[in-house]
Amino acid sequence: MPVHRRGQGPDRGAGAGVEPQRDQGSAALIMGASDTFGWLEVELIGDLLAERARDRDPYRMGFTELRALVESLPGFREEAGHPVNERILEEIQRRWIEAIEGPPRDE
Repeated sequence: MPVHRRGQGPDRGAGAGVEPQRDQGSAALIMGASDTFGWLEVELIGDLLAERARDRDPYRMGFTELRALVESLPGFREEAGHPVNERILEEIQRRWIEAIEGPPRDE
């Protein structure tokens, strides 16, 4: 899923403008230094949560907590006309689990 670029974001401090390194994870390579994203980029959000919330268990997290966690991710911006709902949160949770465990196996 492509990242929707919305122009230049605010300077994020010392690391702003620095290209991400390969050891920072796939989501860092996709994001770049100044990109923002919203609720519809569920695959990117799942990857970011897998990289940045390693100490959290997606199976034990309620939607209220998941929403707050996503909203705290660097670069997240809620877009007018695209509010979050339960379906989006379910998909984010599924993508997060898939990023950790890999795609489901056909049995």
